Amino acid sequence: MTDPAPPPLYQQISTLILRQIAAGRLLEGERL
Repeated sequence: MTDPAPPPLYQQISTLILRQIAAGRLLEGERL
């Protein structure tokens, strides 16, 4: 575990999570 940069999988997962969070916020905003 001496890789300075994280694997692409972590980046993809983090991006998916961020997208889900953003989508949830947008849905909540539209509902409000």
